[in-house]
Amino acid sequence: MLITITNTAHEATDLGFLLHKNPANLHSADLAFGKAYVFYSSATAQRCTACLLLELDPVELVRGAGRLEDYVNDRPYVASSYLTVAMGRIFGTALAGNCQKRPELVDVKLPLEVTVEVIRARGGADILRRLFEPLGYEVDVMPIPLDEKFPEWGEGHYFRLALKARVTVHDALSHMYVLLPALDEEKHYYIGDAEVDKLLRHGEGWLGKHPDRQLIIQRYLKRRSSLVDQAMARLLDEENAAVEAVESKTEQAAVAEKDLERPMTLHTQRLNLVATKLKALEAKTILDLGCGEGKLLRRLLADREPNWPSNSVAGLAAFLPARKSKQSERDQDSNASFHVCSRFDFIPLIHSSCRTEMPVAFRNFRDQKRTIMPPLATTLCWVLEDSATLRFGLPDKKS
Repeated sequence: MLITITNTAHEATDLGFLLHKNPANLHSADLAFGKAYVFYSSATAQRCTACLLLELDPVELVRGAGRLEDYVNDRPYVASSYLTVAMGRIFGTALAGNCQKRPELVDVKLPLEVTVEVIRARGGADILRRLFEPLGYEVDVMPIPLDEKFPEWGEGHYFRLALKARVTVHDALSHMYVLLPALDEEKHYYIGDAEVDKLLRHGEGWLGKHPDRQLIIQRYLKRRSSLVDQAMARLLDEENAAVEAVESKTEQAAVAEKDLERPMTLHTQRLNLVATKLKALEAKTILDLGCGEGKLLRRLLADREPNWPSNSVAGLAAFLPARKSKQSERDQDSNASFHVCSRFDFIPLIHSSCRTEMPVAFRNFRDQKRTIMPPLATTLCWVLEDSATLRFGLPDKKS
C-alpha cells in the first residue's frame, strides 16, 4: 500500500523538516506485521513528494488463521489500519505537531497534494467527498475495476483518491490517520477505550466541526455503541467548554467596556493626579504608607517605567481598632500592639511582580503604655533617593 504527500510551495523541500525525514535518504522501520519505507520520488525547490510504502508480511497475516478469507483478502493492498499504524510510527513527530529544527513551519498552511493509491470505501465516491470536502480538500476519485480482464464484473468498493488543499502537514496527517480506517471500517487490533482517546486526540480542532462527525466516529469505532456514546459525550463536553469560554470572554469584554464608559470617580482622579506628579518627578523608589487595598500602587505599577527596578514600589497598611468601651491602659496597648503586628505581618504586599522581603524590625509592644501612631487615614507617598530600611516600634518612655 502506498500514500504520497506532495508540497508545491516555494522551497518545497521544507517538507523534509516537517516530516523529520531527509529527502536525500531512504528511511525504513520494522513493524510487527511488515516493513515501512519512506523515500522521496522528487525533491526540488518547486516540488517535493514524500512516499510511504508499506509491505505486509504474508506469513504474519495468516498466523493462526483458520478461514479461507484470511489467506485471500485485500489487506496487503488497500489503505487500512495497518497504514495508520505505520504512519504513527514513521511520522509520529509530525502527527504530534512538532518540528525541532524549523518550529515556525508547523502552523504554515502549504499547498499539499495527498494521493492514496488504493482505498476501500463502502458508500462509493460520495462518501469520500462527504468526508474530505468539508475539510477544504479538492477531491478527485477514480474507481478501480475488480478485474480489468473481466469488465463485466463491474466496479467494486476500491478507489484511487487524490486530494488537494492548502493545509498544514500536521492537519493533513491527522485527517488521514482518522478517516482512512473510518472509510475501510476494519481494524486489525483490539478496539477499547484507548481507541476513543486516540480518535479525539487526532481529531482535535476539526472532528467536532465536521458535519458527518457521528458517521466518522461510528465507522472508526466499528459501530460499537458503548464506545461511540463515550466519544460523542466527550466531544460534546469539549464543545460546551469551548462555548462557555467564548461566552466568558464576551462577558468580560462587555464588563470592561461598561467600566470604560463609567464616569471617573473623585478617588480615581486623585490617584491619577498623584501618579502623574510622581512620574513628572522621575521618582525611582516609592513607599505608600496607609496603602489600603493598594490601588495607588497598582496604578503606579501599571505605568512603571522600564528602568524601574522590580522592588521600587512598596506599600504598608496599618490601623488601630476603634474602642467603644473603656479599657485599662494595659489592655489598650496590648490590643493595639496585637492589631498592628498582625497587620504588619502582611509585609511585603502589593504586587506579585515586586513581592520582595523588606527588612522590618519589630519591638515588643505589650509592656508599653503609650499611645502609638494614629490611624493613617490619608495616603502618604515618600519619594526616596535610595532604598530604605523601615523600623517600626513604640517610642521609649523618655521620648
